[in-house]
Amino acid sequence: MQNRILKTLSKSIPGGITLSREDFSSIENLFTYRTLNKNEVFFRPGHTTKEIALILSGVIRHYFIDGQGREKTTDFCRAGEFSGSLDAIGEEGNIWLAAACRTEIAVAPQGDFMAVIYEHPELQKFFSNTLIHYLQLKTKRETELLGLLPDERYTAFIRNFPELTELVPQYLIASYLGMTAETLSRVRNRRE
Repeated sequence: MQNRILKTLSKSIPGGITLSREDFSSIENLFTYRTLNKNEVFFRPGHTTKEIALILSGVIRHYFIDGQGREKTTDFCRAGEFSGSLDAIGEEGNIWLAAACRTEIAVAPQGDFMAVIYEHPELQKFFSNTLIHYLQLKTKRETELLGLLPDERYTAFIRNFPELTELVPQYLIASYLGMTAETLSRVRNRRE
């Protein structure tokens, strides 16, 4: 299974960074493996265990519950990406993390993972580049959500995440795009 972590990380390393076997060895033993079933919660507000997950397959959905009790999807994290309590900053955070489909993850304690990262310069570069890439995606998503019409948002979603249309239920995609499931259905029908 450790080879699977290395293989997944090797595919997802941004900026041409190469991790040495020594760098990888310093983090590989921190991870344990879990399989999350569809809709299984990985992290919820008030959860005291702080973990970071490398997604090996599947999708983890980030969402919050609004004042009317509706779930609002804020992000999808895919294979090769990290997710975890690091995303739910602050004790009063309202972010939930759950599997959008059957998802396999490698999980490490957040504190131990970050301590090892800070000890190894190449891991620091890797993780910094990973975070910068994530922030760029979040900025792009905000711009699309606030600046594009529903048809354009769906077109951008398909361009950016083509595999998610098969992995993730349409009502979750609609939530992510800031529209109702009915609006998404109309948008999809117009495309056909």
